Amino acid sequence: VAILLTRHDICRATNKCDTLGLAELGTLCDSKRSCAIIEDNGLSAAFTIAHELGHIFNIPHDDERKCAEFMPLNKANYHIMAPTLEYNTNPWSWSACSSAMLARFLEARRAQTQCILDKPVERRYYERMFENPAPGEIYSVSQQCKFVFGAAAELCPYMPSCRRLWCAVSYGYQMGCRTQHMPWADGTECARQMWCYMGQCVGMSPTQRLPVDGSWGEWRSWGDCSRTCGGGIQKSYRDCDSPRPEHGGKYCTGQRVRYRTCAIHECPWDMPGIREQQCAEFDGKILEFMAFLQSAPDGSQNFLELLKMNDVYFIVVSLILRRFTKLRDKVIDGTPCDRNVDDICIDGGCHKSGCDHRLGSDMRRDVCGICGGDGRTCREVKGVFNERGTFGYNEVLRIPAGAANIDITQILCIN
Repeated sequence: VAILLTRHDICRATNKCDTLGLAELGTLCDSKRSCAIIEDNGLSAAFTIAHELGHIFNIPHDDERKCAEFMPLNKANYHIMAPTLEYNTNPWSWSACSSAMLARFLEARRAQTQCILDKPVERRYYERMFENPAPGEIYSVSQQCKFVFGAAAELCPYMPSCRRLWCAVSYGYQMGCRTQHMPWADGTECARQMWCYMGQCVGMSPTQRLPVDGSWGEWRSWGDCSRTCGGGIQKSYRDCDSPRPEHGGKYCTGQRVRYRTCAIHECPWDMPGIREQQCAEFDGKILEFMAFLQSAPDGSQNFLELLKMNDVYFIVVSLILRRFTKLRDKVIDGTPCDRNVDDICIDGGCHKSGCDHRLGSDMRRDVCGICGGDGRTCREVKGVFNERGTFGYNEVLRIPAGAANIDITQILCIN
C-alpha cells in the first residue's frame, strides 16, 4: 500500500476543504489503486492513515447501513471508521462493524486478499517500533499545536487535557481556541507524574507498558446450519482475547473460524435450486439506485448462469433487456460454486466438497449419476436415425424414463 502525505489542503469541492484523507474501498491487492492520500495535520495524521487503510481493507464508515447488522448506528459507536471526527469519536479502537467487515474480507481468500500472503522482506521497523519513546515524550503539547495550526499556536489553557487537543490561535489582534477533535499524543505529560494514554490522564508512563502477547480463547458453540438440505455449513468462532494483545504484543496466529457440514440429505427433486431461491427473494421488489450491467462480469447472458466467482451474484431485472445488478456481497454458505460441480461457497470463497455434501470429500458421481457408484447401475441406450424423414414428427429413438446425460449429435449432413 502506498501512502502520500501532503501539507496541501484536500478539497472535495470549492470551499469544501475539510477532507483529511482519500482512499478507495477494497483495493488492497490492486497494484494501481492500493493507495491513499493523507493530509498531514500533525501527529494525528496517524489516525487518518489508519482510517484510510481501513477503506483499502474494505471497511465502510461506522454510520453506513451495512453496519446495522453488527451494532446500533449511533455516534456512541463511532471509532476509527467514523465518517467525521467529532467530540464523541473514539479513534483508538475499531468498532464491532469494522472488526466483522475486516474478518469477512480476509477470510474469503479471494483475489483481493491473496497479496498479503507474501512473506515480508523484513519486519525490523515493526519489531523496534514499540521500543521507541512514545510520541508525546518526543513532542511537547505546545509542539503538537504548532504542527496543526502553525508556528504561533500554543496550548489553550482553558480546556481539559488529553481528550482533545485545543490550541490557542490568533485571529488578527484576538486569540481563540480551536480543535480538530484529535487527542493529545500518547505519552504527553498532563500532570505531575501523569501522562496521556488513549485520551485519559493516567499515572503509568509509556515505559511501564510492557508488551502482552495475545492468546486464543475457547471455541464457541456451533452456529445454525446455513441450509435445510443439500449440504449446509455450520461455523464456530474463537477470539484472541485470553489475553488480548496489548502494547505491541503479538496477535494470535491460526484460524479464527472453523466449519463443518450439516443437512447433507438431498433436497426434494421439485425444490428450486439454492441460487434460484436466493434470486427469488428479490422478485417483485423495486431495485432503486442500483447500477445495471449489460451482462454479468463473466460474460454470461443467461439469467440463471450467475457469476461463477461466488463472492457476488447477479440477477436479471428484465428478461428483454437482460440487465444484471449486484444484490448481495456473497451467496449463502453451501451454495455450489458453479453448475454441475460439488464444490461449495463458504464466506465468499470456493471450497472443496464431494457429492456426499461433506466438506473436503473426494466423493464423485459415476456415469449413472450415483454418488460414489461404480457405473454398474445404469445402461447405455443409443440409436442412429439415417432414414429420410417425412413431414411432421418422426420417431428417432424412444428415451426411457429417468434417462440422464442425453447427447444428440448430427454426424453427417447430406443434401
